[in-house]
Amino acid sequence: MSARPLRAAVIGAGAIAHQHLQFLSTSTSAELVGVCDRSPALSTWAADTFGGVAFQDSDVMLRECGAQVVHILTPPASHLALATAALEAGAHVLVEKPLAATLAEFETLYDAAEARGLTVMENQNYRFNDQILELSSRIRSGELGALVDAEVRLSLDFASDDRFSSPLLNSPVGHLRGGAIRDFLPHAVGLIFELCGEADPTDLHASWWSLKKIERLGPDELDVVYDVKGVRCRIRVSASTKPEGFRVVARGTGGATEVDLFQPVDLRESARDGGALSPLIDQIKAGTRLVTGSGTGLAKKVLQHTPYHGLNRLLGHYYHALQTGTALPLEREQILRCAGCIDQIAETAP
Repeated sequence: MSARPLRAAVIGAGAIAHQHLQFLSTSTSAELVGVCDRSPALSTWAADTFGGVAFQDSDVMLRECGAQVVHILTPPASHLALATAALEAGAHVLVEKPLAATLAEFETLYDAAEARGLTVMENQNYRFNDQILELSSRIRSGELGALVDAEVRLSLDFASDDRFSSPLLNSPVGHLRGGAIRDFLPHAVGLIFELCGEADPTDLHASWWSLKKIERLGPDELDVVYDVKGVRCRIRVSASTKPEGFRVVARGTGGATEVDLFQPVDLRESARDGGALSPLIDQIKAGTRLVTGSGTGLAKKVLQHTPYHGLNRLLGHYYHALQTGTALPLEREQILRCAGCIDQIAETAP
């Protein structure tokens, strides 16, 4: 007999909520019972479209809908208070990144959850994208030889996003040291750990600067390097470089692979045998993958296989774990190690 679906509620019905709501409305593991947003139009639209009852007050929803799981999809400054309230209401909590502003706040939430026999987890959905799972498999299988370095490079013009840069709006990340860049770091740091394995980072050096010179935005460029289990790791975030992309590169003694989580890019290069034709062979292989990737990318666009497709996989594992009492797809130690590394990076921010 299959487990009964868990009663789920969502706080925050903005753009990021769409895929959460879509999963909850179609999964046999969940029953969507409530959607809360301070905007009556948004909460009503979400409830009418995906199911559940519309609320504008999260305290009322937590009190009335009997949710067993709460998804918190609001701006980062509200995460700690809302997660605490959901735990106090007796619900497991899944929170959009960043779960909290500091490692100390992460630990407070995890301790509060464990004291109640509940769970809390930060959403790091890119770890579960097809490209990352395949890249991790290549590393674990030894296809790339011994891993030497791993790099995540995010090029995204967040400076043009009024939420971060406009003096007329309340910044959703104004409380975070490092600002908008800090908001993206859980994904980048999480991907590094996914490739290199779980171990505390060492020899960390970070450089921040502002090319846009937008005072409210703060730094818009970051370059950080550190070691994880003997692998040299690099994270580069830029609001200026083009084209936009979310590139992940792994290089080993036997070859290298580069993927782009925003585009159908999968470039592989094997260690050359020294033959005169080996560079040409690598180029032919790369060209073939680009052509294949373009066709695959078009098919995925048509089928709505977006850069966020890993979220469905993560949520599927998450609800299965809650129903069966097994380990969450991202456990406490993984999330706290990620938060600790981000704290070290953020401490260097101007």
